[in-house]
Amino acid sequence: MQPVLLEPLISALSIETEFFGSNISAPYEIIEICDFECRHSAALQPVLKKLRAALGDSASWISIPFPSGNFKAKQTYGKAYCAAIKQNKAEQFKDTLFSCKPWLRSRNREDDAGWALANVFKAADVCSLNIDIFEKDLYSDEIDNLYLRILMGVGKVRVWITPTLFINGYRIESALRCDAYREALRKIGPRKAGR
Repeated sequence: MQPVLLEPLISALSIETEFFGSNISAPYEIIEICDFECRHSAALQPVLKKLRAALGDSASWISIPFPSGNFKAKQTYGKAYCAAIKQNKAEQFKDTLFSCKPWLRSRNREDDAGWALANVFKAADVCSLNIDIFEKDLYSDEIDNLYLRILMGVGKVRVWITPTLFINGYRIESALRCDAYREALRKIGPRKAGR
């Protein structure tokens, strides 16, 4: 695995990093582009948990939902994830959504949208989110606008496959081993202060 420098991600999505919980003082900024309907994104989650535990406070983690493909379902998952962030339950919500195995959906796109909606409300319930607030946020202009900016940002950096990670602006695609990420972190090194 060879990381490829891709600086545009940082400028394209920097407007969102505060919402997604970025910590500019951390030596490493790790941005995960994930797809709740992708079995490979799901397979990466245990690897990322190990990496997150190993890095502790030295890394700022941002997960951004991948908004391409079956748009109605992906939009539902992505907007619901953003609504969960507002209730400080992002990681738990993401884990719960992946445990619903959304990639095992039917092949009917209209059924997919209904399946996605059922999954996000199931995940919200499991995560003990305030369902009234969650539902209001899910259909709010704020989340609609944020999701539109995510669409534009991910499109600008030409992310076509998941999982894709960016570590301090370097792209890493499809690695599923923790040691591959540790090696990438070693090669990339910490970011400059204030970056």
